Amino acid sequence: MKQADIIVIGGGATGAACALGLIRKKAGTVLMLDEKPGLHRVSRANFGLTTYSLKGMNDSSYAEWALQATKEWAAFGLELEQDTGIRLDLSLKGQGEALLSEQVKEARIKQLRQLKNMADERGSECPGMILDRNEFSQLIPKMELGGKVIGGLFFPGAGHVNPLFMLRAMRKAFLIQGGTFIPGESVMEIMPGRSNTIVKTSTQTYACEKLVIAAGHGSTRLLGSLGVKLPIYPLRGQLLVTRRMPPLLPFPLINVKQTTEGTFMIGVSLEQAGHDVRTTVSVMKAQAQKAIEVFPVMADFKWVRSWAAIRVMTPDDSPIYDVIPGFKNIFILAGHSAISLAPMHASIIPQWIISGKRPDKIKNFRLGRFHV
Repeated sequence: MKQADIIVIGGGATGAACALGLIRKKAGTVLMLDEKPGLHRVSRANFGLTTYSLKGMNDSSYAEWALQATKEWAAFGLELEQDTGIRLDLSLKGQGEALLSEQVKEARIKQLRQLKNMADERGSECPGMILDRNEFSQLIPKMELGGKVIGGLFFPGAGHVNPLFMLRAMRKAFLIQGGTFIPGESVMEIMPGRSNTIVKTSTQTYACEKLVIAAGHGSTRLLGSLGVKLPIYPLRGQLLVTRRMPPLLPFPLINVKQTTEGTFMIGVSLEQAGHDVRTTVSVMKAQAQKAIEVFPVMADFKWVRSWAAIRVMTPDDSPIYDVIPGFKNIFILAGHSAISLAPMHASIIPQWIISGKRPDKIKNFRLGRFHV
């Protein structure tokens, strides 16, 4: 039987960020397990946004959490690049949304006002702003807006990153710092204990003092075997990618972005399709049409590939950070926006796991809020 101080189950964006934070904070021997052998996971169909946008409409603590993560992305990204030599293609020039009707504009004004009021109550801020058509157009001088665009929503300080480069860098940094990563190894059984927890995989048995379960949809099976119901559900997202173009779009919109390599990406659909990762012509056409309504020139762009992946969603969109009832040494990390929240998963969350003391910042993200 092999021994580790902490085992992290899940090598995706959430698990890798947490494992990296633990090893950076000298938490002892840290082992990261992942059932998938490579990088083909949710991150590959992720838009890669590093944003606070309209997050936290139902929970001001989530709005604050997302905003803090966005503010920390510059330092987090720089450290990753310096530690690994891997370019993240990180850009923090803002993030926007084109408004195509008065009805949508009024809805966004109401939502933004609500977020700003919540921010005022907690002594914080919500930097988002509503722009008219001319103001929005001035931010994107190289692309003419479509006739339906009446304005825009803009979030300063937000941006985007290449999610695959980011995941590769986090894993590499984890290894450089002394962590152990074992991909392609499925966890078959977890045997909780007061002092040590046993983890049996398809090839090996491990013992650890603390266990972190951050396996995306795989966490449902693992926690279910421990009598814990995890209220997450799948939401499919499809993406379209063009051939490379000259630099045209300086910051990502909610459904269109240009990578630093020049390709345009459009998406990301929100579909109740179970765990089906097939792409569909109807959704691709609808997404392309929405992009063309914003930027008519995109009708002439050549689309070269498409793909889909499954998001991890919670009923209220906020993340879940908790321990298993009766076992304070087994931690649960689950939810959407793993890319945006990575700086927090690599800093605040590891501090909580090491000390066992829940920070006030995550007190509202308990599993019990869903009464499961």
